[in-house]
Amino acid sequence: MPVRTNRRGADQLFQRGAGGGAQIQVRGIGAVGGGSQPLYVVDGFPLSTTSNQTSNPINDIPPQDIESITVLKDASATAIYGSRGANGVILITTKRGKTGKTNVQVGVYTGLQQIPNKGKPDLMNAQEFAQFRKEAISDRIRAEQNREATDADIPEQYRNPERLGKGTNWFEAMTRVAPMTDVNLSLSGGNENLNTYVSAGFFQQDGVVTGTSFQRFSLRANIDGRLSDKLRVGVNLAPTFTRRQRGIFGGAGRGEQGFGEGLVASPLPPVYLSDGSYNPMIQSDGTFNYPNPVMVLNEVDDRSNSTRVLINAYAEYEPVKNLKFKTTFNTDWQDGRAEYFHPSTIGYLNQNPPTIPTARYNRNSYQNWLNENTLTYQTTFNEVHSLTALLGFTIQQQTNKGASFTGENFPDDDVKTFNAAARITGSTGQEDWSLLSYLARLNYAYRDKYLLTATLRRDGSSRFGQDNRWGIFPSAALGWRISQEEFLKPVNWISDLKLRASYGVSGNFEIGNYTYLSQMISNNYVLGGTLVGGRQMETLGNPRLGWERMHELNVGFDFGLLSDRFYITADFYRRNTEDLLLNVEIPQSSGFGSVMENRGNVQNKGVELAITSRNISRGSLGWTTNFNIAFNRNKVLALGRSDRPILSGVSGEGNPTNITMLGRPLGLFYGYVFDGLYQNQEEINAGPAFPGAVPGNMRVKDVNGDGVITPVDDFDVIGNPYPKFTWGLTNTLNYRNFDLRVLVTGSVGGQRLHTAYEYLHNIDGVFNVTRDIKDRWRSPEQPGNGRIPTTNGSGRGRVMFRDVSSLWVEDNDYAWVKNITLGYNLSKGIGKVIRSARFYVSAQNAILITNYTGNPEVQNYGNSGTKSGTLVPGVDYSSYPVPRIFTVGTNLSF
Repeated sequence: MPVRTNRRGADQLFQRGAGGGAQIQVRGIGAVGGGSQPLYVVDGFPLSTTSNQTSNPINDIPPQDIESITVLKDASATAIYGSRGANGVILITTKRGKTGKTNVQVGVYTGLQQIPNKGKPDLMNAQEFAQFRKEAISDRIRAEQNREATDADIPEQYRNPERLGKGTNWFEAMTRVAPMTDVNLSLSGGNENLNTYVSAGFFQQDGVVTGTSFQRFSLRANIDGRLSDKLRVGVNLAPTFTRRQRGIFGGAGRGEQGFGEGLVASPLPPVYLSDGSYNPMIQSDGTFNYPNPVMVLNEVDDRSNSTRVLINAYAEYEPVKNLKFKTTFNTDWQDGRAEYFHPSTIGYLNQNPPTIPTARYNRNSYQNWLNENTLTYQTTFNEVHSLTALLGFTIQQQTNKGASFTGENFPDDDVKTFNAAARITGSTGQEDWSLLSYLARLNYAYRDKYLLTATLRRDGSSRFGQDNRWGIFPSAALGWRISQEEFLKPVNWISDLKLRASYGVSGNFEIGNYTYLSQMISNNYVLGGTLVGGRQMETLGNPRLGWERMHELNVGFDFGLLSDRFYITADFYRRNTEDLLLNVEIPQSSGFGSVMENRGNVQNKGVELAITSRNISRGSLGWTTNFNIAFNRNKVLALGRSDRPILSGVSGEGNPTNITMLGRPLGLFYGYVFDGLYQNQEEINAGPAFPGAVPGNMRVKDVNGDGVITPVDDFDVIGNPYPKFTWGLTNTLNYRNFDLRVLVTGSVGGQRLHTAYEYLHNIDGVFNVTRDIKDRWRSPEQPGNGRIPTTNGSGRGRVMFRDVSSLWVEDNDYAWVKNITLGYNLSKGIGKVIRSARFYVSAQNAILITNYTGNPEVQNYGNSGTKSGTLVPGVDYSSYPVPRIFTVGTNLSF
């Protein structure tokens, strides 16, 4: 089953599609131009961060191979990773062999994925859509021509809605109940000189959207050996092979094929013709003419394959007592291939087949290698002083290579090789980066009561300008275990009390490669009447470009009561991220509009609280509870030279969806402020209004007060994507051989901008719509629900309705029962062969309680882009449905 990180201050967001990885966000957003994902460290190897969710390292490692996942948040813990620790660090430790008898384990589970009713849009059926179109035409004729519509005015398809059945529910046609299976075999054991852990796993997941699937085959060998009393060596080898059949998502009605188009396709045409073949194009009178979305998902070949190998080798030598030298050599190699073929039998938007066959081929590979050398001295003297000192030197380098080709006009659909295409275009590329680091850390404890940790790291990165290539990242932490003091020992009910404080600086170097350099592009120019090729500068470089630095102060305590029957951990933090990377406007006389500079400053501050309790512990009955809650506030402190607001995102009408301004959180929702509907001409005349407004049109506030409604000029802040707090609750009950675990997560406060929902309310008649459109404004006597406007009037009124406005901002409070697992354990095994056995049933994403109409965990955190990035949080474009998963499985030990 997918691993879920449920740590206070660390939010795991949704997994996208079959085999999709999860995004994790630690203590809010502190980056603008750089990446916002945490650093993943697998068995001591810092992996290259990527915004591609499917490349999440957690997704590449079978859960059965993971020993532990630790989230590092405060700067004293992350500063040892220097320029990559600003967004937090996820430590993943895989299992290793242990001294003792060889243990063979087999884990198998199988399950079904089903989209719950909560995840299905409430779209009109054929009869309802025909009635809607008939009424819309009749209303327009009545308003514009002052007469009643006749049969001649109504398209034949819509004249008698009562004769139509339900038609096609395209959401149901494109989705399915999908199986998934996981098989894992491992062998572990060892002796004083050699420990081994070997595993093999296979994971198969069909997507709930037809035509999508994911397969993963993984191997792992972790070997540790002791060659002498002074020398230990080891190697980890972990190849992973994946195969993915992808679907085309997003863009509800915006011309993107597949799932997004299917949501808004007319419900009147069938999926299949009478002869059983696909109905190639889906259209009814006045609607967009779409290729059959079921046919697109099944017949368009859109697949990818990936091979990834992680290798870690180390040697540890102890030349003298208490002094150890360790060197590691690590490599992460990946080769990925994506292939796409659009056959002639499938059309495009408003283009019937046969079409020109088109193919795409992408090949991407990278190799990341790291050499790390550390010298560690550990000692205890006078029986009261404990000291551990570490010095280190690391060098890491990565090379990315890519090739992309497009082929057009193939002779037929059976020949898909590129040499058969009449026209081939393509490009290749290569990028490199390197990181050189020196590090030191000191841990000191006096009587295990007074604790000190100091860390210093110096990084040099090729990603930054020559004037700012090196950065220093220090940190210090203090701890006082008060429960060890003599004056507190008589207080028996206090089992542990520790105060903690830390301050540190870490960085973010995920800005991409060559950002500090001026970028060149090829271009043609007419010289002397002849067209010649040349180069021109596209972007202006900045040799002073440097690190984004995160300064964090953290104060906390750990408090155990009644022999730790109740345990409380609390942290209070303030994190200032300085020198944010921003595109700063420069004079047009330079020939460029902007240049990347270190100018911004963002603050995150908050409180994290975790409580663990052993509620019942009596004989064979046990009950434990883990509760965590996190509060985070985000505020922009600086935005460059002029502190001008930054507009980001893009709506279906091409307008921004978010705004970032001084003194407010990053990426607030930005759009029209809905102010009801015009009920009559007098209200329109009183203004403010837009040209061509008619009764029943949407009314918005005139934000700039000029008496005219204008896009963007009359936009205002309409919502906040950030919750007041997030929480998680886990209850575990044990009775004899049975155990029950229930995990619930939730969020309070915060909103979502449901952009995809806007196009499910397109009242132009070109798309299918949701059923609440029935309750629209039709006349002063039939005003509807006061939110959905008339279908009458010019297109401007309908466009405003589906553009960004407070109408589409929804509260995002939710409680989600993420996992329910009931297990039965046989500790004595079965017979003489099986040492122990566990059988379980599980429900994932079991129950969702929310008023939000989409997926409350959907996010767009990633690298900058028009529809994604840290400046476009909480905008819900059409996304892959989140299924409810039921599984049954067993773990056997031999």
